[in-house]
Amino acid sequence: MKRRVGTRTGYLGAAGLGSGARRQNDVEGMEREVLMGADTLIRTHHPILFIENNLLERSRELIKAVLQLGYTPLWYFSPYFNPQNHRGESKNVFENHVPEANMVCAPPHMELRGLPPVEGPNDNWKAAWKRLRR
Repeated sequence: MKRRVGTRTGYLGAAGLGSGARRQNDVEGMEREVLMGADTLIRTHHPILFIENNLLERSRELIKAVLQLGYTPLWYFSPYFNPQNHRGESKNVFENHVPEANMVCAPPHMELRGLPPVEGPNDNWKAAWKRLRR
């Protein structure tokens, strides 16, 4: 049975996932190595993975590692500017910056919707961002 999570806000805090159901690491380019080291944990507990993927030179191997775990990766972009910011600031000083690029990765028993899929190991955040901006 596949579990469906339909909203972006529901990906990491979906009801009924229990403790330890999601993993996020901020490891600055060592994401693949973390996945390899956590292989047993991931294959046993099937957490949702939230992985930074903004280094073009490491993206292919990272995506391959996620796919080898049987996970479905989806792109999740976080822009640095929020027009509804708490200070009411309307000027986007980050307009020339690309957003933070991450992947939300669904375990084999789960279907996540509402985010663009990673289109295979040769995909990368720049190509995905370009597809979204059309």
